[in-house]
Amino acid sequence: GGKKKEKEEEKEASGGGDPIDLESVMALGYGPISEEKLAALVESGAVEEYLQGGKRHYRRRGADTYDTPLFTGAMNDRAARLGL
Repeated sequence: GGKKKEKEEEKEASGGGDPIDLESVMALGYGPISEEKLAALVESGAVEEYLQGGKRHYRRRGADTYDTPLFTGAMNDRAARLGL
């Protein structure tokens, strides 16, 4: 049962759920940040979380992710306010 113990530790390290891909977190440019800070960034809409290869990856929301409804909604509201 060595495998099971490994799995349990992995789950604990990521606070439950899937393990975090730390490279994607570092690529955000905020440096090493806590899961709490990461969650706050996702909550604010500045960063989005997605699953890939069984790990949680993070990326900044930018021009390449503008098709997400939340983001386009905010952009359209802003454009409407600015009269664009």
